[in-house]
Amino acid sequence: MPTTTPESPTPSAPETLADLLRRFGDSRLKVARIKFDVALERGDDPFNMIPYLTRLGHRIGCLDDLLAINDDPEEEELHCFVVQEGIAVSMQSDRMWLLFERGGEAT
Repeated sequence: MPTTTPESPTPSAPETLADLLRRFGDSRLKVARIKFDVALERGDDPFNMIPYLTRLGHRIGCLDDLLAINDDPEEEELHCFVVQEGIAVSMQSDRMWLLFERGGEAT
């Protein structure tokens, strides 16, 4: 069985959103949530991630495409994390979080 540390969960066993928030000391913060399919259909989301990545030239067709922001050396504000529920996005300066949930309708 693989082991993980609080600093670096294994990609094959993503942590839950609650565990990620605890790790960052943000467990009491409210997290905006949107179903990825709904955000993709609308072409927008609460953090404007999909339009932003599209303007940077990234094609967003699946949930994992959001992780492209992590590879941008110019991006210091946004960071994406794989969690069991989908992809969590952190907006560092405002201590805000967004969860792109797998499939379905917006909540």
